[in-house]
Amino acid sequence: MSQQKLAARLQIQGVRIDRSAIAKIETGRRPVSDIEIVSIAEVLDVKIPWLFEDTKTWKLERNMNQT
Repeated sequence: MSQQKLAARLQIQGVRIDRSAIAKIETGRRPVSDIEIVSIAEVLDVKIPWLFEDTKTWKLERNMNQT
C-alpha cells in the first residue's frame, strides 16, 4: 500500500496524518502515538506486534512462504 493511500485510509478513521508523516514514521524520524499505531494496524489488517517486528524476520518469513 502506498504512503498516500495509507494516509487517506487513516484520515477516514479520524487520524490526521499525511503522506510525509507516514514517510517520517517509516524512517524513524517521527514518533507514533498509540492511537496511530492501533489505526495503522487496523488499516493494514495486521496485529500490532507485527508493526514492530524486525524486517529481517519479516523478509525471511515472506521468502519461506513463497517456496
